[in-house]
Amino acid sequence: MEKGECLLKNNPFFYFLCIFLMIWIVGCSNGVVTKGRKNEHEIFTPSVKAFIEANGTKYEMKRGRYQWEKPVSPKIIEAVLVEYATPYEMAGKMSAIPLKPGEEIIIIIEKNPQIAVCLWNEGGMEREVEVRDGNRLTLPSKPGNYIYEVAATWPNGEASYTFVAELE
Repeated sequence: MEKGECLLKNNPFFYFLCIFLMIWIVGCSNGVVTKGRKNEHEIFTPSVKAFIEANGTKYEMKRGRYQWEKPVSPKIIEAVLVEYATPYEMAGKMSAIPLKPGEEIIIIIEKNPQIAVCLWNEGGMEREVEVRDGNRLTLPSKPGNYIYEVAATWPNGEASYTFVAELE
C-alpha cells in the first residue's frame, strides 16, 4: 500500500458495512416519515391557552416548561420535553396583574386538565395552594406580589403556566 492510500478503498467489507447500516436505519424507522414538517416541535407543542379570571376580566398566563406525547404507531410514541425558566425567573420578565387581597380568581385552561397551584419565591417553590371546585383560588389577604405556578396535566402531557398577582 502506498503512503496516503485509504485502507477502505476497494475493500468489500467496507461496502457490506455501508449497505448493512443503510438497511438497519431504514428498517428501524418503522416506516415513519417525518418529511414535510416545518418544525419538529410543531406537532407536540401544546397550543393550549391558560387564563385567570378576576371580576369578569381574563388575564393570560405565560407557559413555561411542558412535556407532550403523541402516539405514532402501536409501538412508538414521539415525545418532547421542553425545560424553561423557573416561575420565579419568568416573573422577573412579566407584568404583575393588579388584584385585590382576598379576591377569588378562576383558573381557565382549555381541554379541562387536572391542575395544581404552587406559590413561588426567590428560594424556589414555597408551597402548594388550595384550589377549590377544581379551578377556584382565593388570593392572600396580605398586600404584595405573589408568583403562582399552575401545573396542568392531560392524558398526553403536562404544562406549567405562571402569573404574578400584585395585591394592593
